[in-house]
Amino acid sequence: GINAEYGVGSCMTDLISYVPTLPKPGETLHGTQFAVGFGGKGANQAVAAAKLGTPTGLVGKLGTDAFGDNYMGNLKSVGIDVSHVGRVDGPSGVATITVDSNAENCIVIVGGANNKLTPDDITAAEKMLMSARVAVFQMEIPLETTMASLKLIKSINPSCITI
Repeated sequence: GINAEYGVGSCMTDLISYVPTLPKPGETLHGTQFAVGFGGKGANQAVAAAKLGTPTGLVGKLGTDAFGDNYMGNLKSVGIDVSHVGRVDGPSGVATITVDSNAENCIVIVGGANNKLTPDDITAAEKMLMSARVAVFQMEIPLETTMASLKLIKSINPSCITI
């Protein structure tokens, strides 16, 4: 709809380990807790908007692994339009996160399928993006894809707020 928010960005499965202190190089620690979450700046923004009741869609990529299957289920469960969340052979994006008792963290992200989001995917989502009131972007997908998204939206939907 015309009052919709659309995200163009990343989907990352967060693998979170909690430890008393962050490990030193070469050190192995015993963790105190482990969690799996749904992250990625693009998807996080879309999920937040959907949970606030805004019609929301996402343009993104997931791999053909179990992480991608679970992630797609999560997006659908919060009511996000996933018609432009594609699946590609290979792994989905993941973030391994280590958090210490002071909430300090170390994060390694592996883009996986997010790195395969292309300007052609943006062109394919033109009809959806034409109706956006707000479109949000981050820097976790290829820069050329972000730039193509911004140029397309400004040409077809100049009143859209881009963030």
